[in-house]
Amino acid sequence: MFAIINHGGKQYWAEKGSKLKLEKIESEVGSVVELEVLSTGTDSKAVFGKDLKNNKIKATVLKHYRDDKVIVFKKKRREHYQKKQGHKQHISLVQIEEL
Repeated sequence: MFAIINHGGKQYWAEKGSKLKLEKIESEVGSVVELEVLSTGTDSKAVFGKDLKNNKIKATVLKHYRDDKVIVFKKKRREHYQKKQGHKQHISLVQIEEL
């Protein structure tokens, strides 16, 4: 069984026992959080829509950390303009407990 969840403007494929890297969740390590479900199903059949309006998935927060650095480089040729920046996203690692 699987579920498609929505968090931080992105959609994730989740199965029971799987670990997901989500944008930072403001909760303590070891706490249980609820995530919004967009669809559920098995390999042969999926359920979408209004039936899942109040359906939630429970996940346990395993740890918080910062992801690898992403380099952002901007340049305009013949303008003598270039700018280099780095960004590290705050990440929460969660484990799906029950669907």
